[in-house]
Amino acid sequence: MLSTLRQFLDLLLRRAGPSDLPAAPQLLAGTFAALLAVQAVLAAMLGESPAEMLPRATVSAAMLLGWIWFLTRAYGHPARFLQTATAFLGVTLLSAPVLIPLAVHALGTGTAPADIKLSLPMVLLAVAGVYLLIVESRILADAIEQPVFLCALLVLAGEFLIGAIALFIGLVPPPPGAAAAPA
Repeated sequence: MLSTLRQFLDLLLRRAGPSDLPAAPQLLAGTFAALLAVQAVLAAMLGESPAEMLPRATVSAAMLLGWIWFLTRAYGHPARFLQTATAFLGVTLLSAPVLIPLAVHALGTGTAPADIKLSLPMVLLAVAGVYLLIVESRILADAIEQPVFLCALLVLAGEFLIGAIALFIGLVPPPPGAAAAPA
């Protein structure tokens, strides 16, 4: 287990690529479960009900896996799906305990976009977000053998698509105090 976490850290620090991970369905499933557990703990620590958060996190992670599955097939490297998906979930597993509390601190909960002010936590969140985009783009570039810039666009497109689908199917909770829409 520690060697796997070290491999994920090496991915996060850009000292390794997804091909350094074993292509094991059990590792992908274990990483998926560990990520959900970390997100549930973070939700509880930040005052959100894990029971309400887990369906959103599960569907979001499943959609990410679907996006990676699609990309590895579309670019002719379906055999790299397991390693690529495990790498994405692994770096998310390591970065979530830092990024989620930082995002809550920087953005607050239920804050209107017009009320968000530039602050040190906001700058740190932006820098961390860009760094994570670079890491994920390099992971994808290693997997599908495409330029990093194209992979950055694909990662952003996936995030947008996942967010849009989550919003469309009602997985994004309404902001606190929002009035219920009339039926």
